Amino acid sequence: PALVYGYGGYLVIQHRVSLGYVIACLQYLGRSLGSVTSLGNIPMMFRPVFAHAERLERTLAIPPESTGTIPLGMQRIQEISLEDVSIGYDGPNSTLVSGINLLICAGETISLVGPSGSGKTSIAMVLCGLYRPQCGVITVNRQPLTCLKLRDYRRHISVVSNDDFVFQGTLLDNLLIAKPDATPE
Repeated sequence: PALVYGYGGYLVIQHRVSLGYVIACLQYLGRSLGSVTSLGNIPMMFRPVFAHAERLERTLAIPPESTGTIPLGMQRIQEISLEDVSIGYDGPNSTLVSGINLLICAGETISLVGPSGSGKTSIAMVLCGLYRPQCGVITVNRQPLTCLKLRDYRRHISVVSNDDFVFQGTLLDNLLIAKPDATPE
């Protein structure tokens, strides 16, 4: 651009071109160089796309969730039982909590309380059927959870996390997001 300014100024002084012509050339040069330099940014623009594609590929590679065949339907859950359940990650010596024995009866509300990292969320995930225990048995109405259709089972349970999020509107509006046909009762 400095060369265009210098040479353009010289041509204007010599009355060979108008000042408007030099300004137009500078504008054209600026737009052209801007387009050329932005070509260098194309790889940077695609980097997040590749990262998202990689995450999507990993997600799609996860095998489908195994589920039982016994429908729970609208049958009321009378009890959920954990019998000598241990929870942990894959690998040796990875047990987070072990020997859990718990009986939850219909109508009861339970709270899992403990310090951070003590396994509260892991227990909730096992109760929801999102994690499989390392050992032990979870039964629902005296049927092993592994035999039940998880979709039916999950319609009957709810977890309230301490990381709450409420959408704008009333509490009823928020509850209707998850179950549009719910009644106020």
